[in-house]
Amino acid sequence: MSFANRFLLWLLLPPALLGLPLSTLFIYEVIHLNSSGWLRLVVLGIVSALAALIMIWTIRPRVTAVEEARSDSDVSQLVSETHRTTVAAAMRAWLIGGLVFACAAAWLILPTTFGFIVFLDAALIAAAPSIIWTYATSKRLLLRVAKTKARFRYIGDEVSLGTKLAVFFIGLFVLSATTIVILVSAKVSTTLERSAISAESAQFELAFERVKTLSAIDQSVLASVRAAVSPEHALYVLRGEQDVVSSEATAGEQLTEEDVRMVLELRNGDTSTYVSPTVGNFKELPSGAIFFMKIPFTDFAAIPGQIAKFTLVVSLITAILFIGVTLFLSRDLAGPLRLLRKTASRMAEGDFTSETRVFSDDEVGSLAASFDETRINLRNLITKMGDRGNAITEGVKVISSGTDTLVTGAREQTDLTRNATSAVSNVKAGADTVFSAAGKVGNFAEESSSRAVELLASAEQVVRNMDTLFSSVDKSSSSVAQMSASAGSTSERTDVLSNIGEEVLSFVTEMDATIDELRRTAQSTAEISRRVREDAAAGSDAVGKTVRGIEETSETTMLTAQVMNELQKSIGQISQILNVIEEVTNKTNLLSLNAAIIAAQAGEQGSSFTVVADEIRELAERTRGSTKEIGGIVKAIQQGSREVVGSMHEVVENVKQNVRLAQDAADSLSKIQQSAGRTWEMANQISTALDEQGAASRHLHDVTSRMSDHIGEIHRATKEQASATRLLSEETERVRDIALQVKRSADEQSLSAQGIGEAMGNIAHDINAIRGMLEEQRKETERIANAASTMLDIAQANDSIAQEFNRALGDLVITGREFDDELKRFKG
Repeated sequence: MSFANRFLLWLLLPPALLGLPLSTLFIYEVIHLNSSGWLRLVVLGIVSALAALIMIWTIRPRVTAVEEARSDSDVSQLVSETHRTTVAAAMRAWLIGGLVFACAAAWLILPTTFGFIVFLDAALIAAAPSIIWTYATSKRLLLRVAKTKARFRYIGDEVSLGTKLAVFFIGLFVLSATTIVILVSAKVSTTLERSAISAESAQFELAFERVKTLSAIDQSVLASVRAAVSPEHALYVLRGEQDVVSSEATAGEQLTEEDVRMVLELRNGDTSTYVSPTVGNFKELPSGAIFFMKIPFTDFAAIPGQIAKFTLVVSLITAILFIGVTLFLSRDLAGPLRLLRKTASRMAEGDFTSETRVFSDDEVGSLAASFDETRINLRNLITKMGDRGNAITEGVKVISSGTDTLVTGAREQTDLTRNATSAVSNVKAGADTVFSAAGKVGNFAEESSSRAVELLASAEQVVRNMDTLFSSVDKSSSSVAQMSASAGSTSERTDVLSNIGEEVLSFVTEMDATIDELRRTAQSTAEISRRVREDAAAGSDAVGKTVRGIEETSETTMLTAQVMNELQKSIGQISQILNVIEEVTNKTNLLSLNAAIIAAQAGEQGSSFTVVADEIRELAERTRGSTKEIGGIVKAIQQGSREVVGSMHEVVENVKQNVRLAQDAADSLSKIQQSAGRTWEMANQISTALDEQGAASRHLHDVTSRMSDHIGEIHRATKEQASATRLLSEETERVRDIALQVKRSADEQSLSAQGIGEAMGNIAHDINAIRGMLEEQRKETERIANAASTMLDIAQANDSIAQEFNRALGDLVITGREFDDELKRFKG
């Protein structure tokens, strides 16, 4: 079943099952209807039920809209309008429908003022509880479905507690008083009518026996019978609706058409079996006609009116007193509650400085004291949280500054490492070039050595190849010069690389110190967040204890209200017993009246019986007076108990509202606790990331230190290579001098050739030494290149970690700003 169908079913079915039977029972107790009257009443009830269809047509679209609203939407406006529309539609349906029913029923069934009042009261008996039920049930069902949505609250005009009390309790009191007046008047009137009919039964039987023996009956005959039996009674003979013989000549004493119709329908009985202002007995004659004797009832007819008048006056005075007491209690209760609501509104806006000034000697005063204590605790907690928030903000600023330095340093480290890697690559390329040149020089030295041997074998061949030797010597000199220049460039580059390595090592040392400072700041931030979370948890526990205390107060109040309800039931039973006593008193009065009449008819013989009748009547009067006094006391007790129960229900509602306010405060503390928890977790993550960054930085420091050592070794090896290259250049110059000496003097050729052979041997030896050093230099250069590549990878990883750390810090900054903005809403 959909929510809309269930909503409409709960609104209409319980009032129909409870209110309509009560209205029907009221009509049954007040007036006596025949079968046709009940049939008309049922038809009118069915026609009046069309108002329920109009009510359904009015509120179904809004209820369906509430049901179909999205779960993440704000349904405050929709739920509020649906509730107001439902209550307004119910009031129109029940009140207008009841008024139409009363008018139609009075016109068709009992066309008198009394009849209209009876049917209108019956309609209100069904309408009043139904409207109250609609108000309560609509609110309960709409709240149940609204709880599944994102947000809801009441939006619209507020209705004060005094207005609700006046509408509900005073309205029900007036309706109850009117109902009691009508019921009492009807019962008294019926009882008096039956007593009068019973008292005149002997005269009726005497007149009936005389009329039964008459063959022809006309007005004069009935007048003679009336004079012989009882001059106070009017006699009638009914043969049909248009054939009525009366002992009275005046039209005012004639029977009404309704009386004639009902008498002809019933045939035997009395007028107490149907509703009529006429009182009398009737019985069927042997001829088929109906004999009717009208009993004078003028004196008795005024008694119900007097009872109704006195009851209405007392009810009116009681209602006025009840209104005064209700206004006083509502103001005494609503005033402090308004102050509490204003304080709660200020607290919701962030103002915790205003004190709740409530002077009350009941539970509202205790509630105000607890509420003020809660306000002070929340203010202290928010002040502490503000201090923690400032510390967090300062920590975030320090971390932000360190993060900027870290990111900048990581980028510079990456650039320097990339430059160092490029420089090492250039050094490696230069070393490869020098090594290749050294290989060529070695090959050329071997070739020169073989030629020197040939020179020793043949001087002539040396002379012929002198030009070739000069050319070879020039090439050797040029190669040695190139190698010397390359060695100088390599030495300069190694100097630059050594300086870069020292700068990188210094930067890594500074970065280690910065990371240590950031790690200490993150740990301090985590500690502060942990304290904030613990303070928020303590505040949440305090609010939870307050909520539990308020709930215990609510349970105690509900138990007291139940006891008062039981007391009201017991008082109601006393009222029923008093009603029985009053009926017995009335019957006793009637019996004493009959006894007095019989004693008067008996004359002197009935004088003793007259004394007994007077004593009985006096006893009945005293009993009636005592019953009225007890009834007044019972009504006063009922009134007081109803007021107490009403006040207790209001207190329960207020306690529930304060429970909701305290729960809202607990939810706010829970959100603050969750935010502090997230801050603590983020600070721990930052601390962990800083630990990892510190480890990576220390590893980078070690690698950079090793790289600086390798660069120093390369620098020393390059210097040695430059020295060897200068030595090779000097040897080349000596070879050229020897060649010149050979060219000057062929005689010195042998000696020169021997010197050349020795020189070439030295050159080959030196070149082999240079090649060995170059091989070692190339290996060291490869190791430096690998170390530089590793440094570049580490620098890139550090850059990624720094960027991730910067993003995490950005989230922390945003959270800190939100936390500060949230705290700025509150005034300590």
